[in-house]
Amino acid sequence: MDKKLTVSIVIPTLNSERYLADTLQSISKQTQKVDEIIIVDGGSTDGTQSIVKSFEAKFLKCDRGRSKQKNYGAKHSFGDCLYFVDDDFVLDERIVEEAIEQIKQGFDMVAVHNTSDGSVSFWAKVRKFERDMLKFAHSGISPRFLTRKAFMSVNGFNENMVAGEDYDIFNRLQEAGFKMSFINSEETHLGEPKRLADIAKKHFFYGSTLANKSSAGTPRKLTFWQKVPIKPAYVRNLPRFIKHPILSIGFIIYQIVRYTSAAFGYVFGKIASENSDQTFR
Repeated sequence: MDKKLTVSIVIPTLNSERYLADTLQSISKQTQKVDEIIIVDGGSTDGTQSIVKSFEAKFLKCDRGRSKQKNYGAKHSFGDCLYFVDDDFVLDERIVEEAIEQIKQGFDMVAVHNTSDGSVSFWAKVRKFERDMLKFAHSGISPRFLTRKAFMSVNGFNENMVAGEDYDIFNRLQEAGFKMSFINSEETHLGEPKRLADIAKKHFFYGSTLANKSSAGTPRKLTFWQKVPIKPAYVRNLPRFIKHPILSIGFIIYQIVRYTSAAFGYVFGKIASENSDQTFR
């Protein structure tokens, strides 16, 4: 494939002023120039829009919802390839170059590994410890970089999903026969939680969205290993747990809080949904 492939980066935002400049700055430093940056805002009330003005980026407004915003940005982009970046990540400078090389070799999607900024807190270190075990593992895949053809063929992200939408689209792309590759360069998540309470709150919310009946007509494509707290990659990395006992204990606590909060959130969402149904009967 000798044709120059154009790249559109789509970033959904919502009150993103804290880290957005870092994200955009890292995009500007890519070794392969990005052809288009699209910010899709879900109703920010902070300085998000003013930050965007300092960079060469389009600013679009859309109804709130991460998947909805990403689909809206893709619809209004022109790139041969789409790269979906969250508003609190910074990119290694060779991500776009490496991903394009994989696309030119015939792959349809590229898994860009996201790690955590371990300097934020102990829990961020624990999250990094976990995430780095999932690099190159199919049980933790999010194909953030993909061809427009592949993305449009599966109708983009499931707009009824708040969490797990990246797993869902990967599963649908695989079922459709599209091929995936990996790269070495990574994204780093800056917006890591500092307290267990923050982790619990986040996953309680995610769990509550899984009980939302509005998604009944749009089945979620999630595998067993994408939903359970134990992954094959953890077993393969058993020596790392032995070598880092403090992080391992933190990992166990993190997983308990994460999945317990999600379970409570799911129950809460179910009860709220059933009460809502009763109201309108």
